[in-house]
Amino acid sequence: MKKVLIAEDDMFIAQAYKTKLETKGAEVMIAEDGGEAIEILKKFTPDVIVLDLVMPKQDGYDTLKLLRANDKYKKIKIIVATNLSQEEELKKAKDAGADECLIKSDTGVEKMAEMVLG
Repeated sequence: MKKVLIAEDDMFIAQAYKTKLETKGAEVMIAEDGGEAIEILKKFTPDVIVLDLVMPKQDGYDTLKLLRANDKYKKIKIIVATNLSQEEELKKAKDAGADECLIKSDTGVEKMAEMVLG
């Protein structure tokens, strides 16, 4: 069973992702911002993190840099989920250590689940 951490401040999106992943057998936790995601990681080690870039308190870029700088977390697959579709934003996320990027408005929950669990 895959373990997934969703860091997403839009609870409608977070719940939709969680529901879809759980129906496919994943164990899922939700964090509403990057700081909360880091706290959850102290007790829960996911196989994949779905990380929003625009969040209150601690955004996805800062969270991504922290995760990639920590030996304990650097091997976790990170999929950035964003509505920032500009090429430079996606490049910035990849440069910061994202394994994959998905544009939320273009990617349905089924496709997201394939990316996460595939």
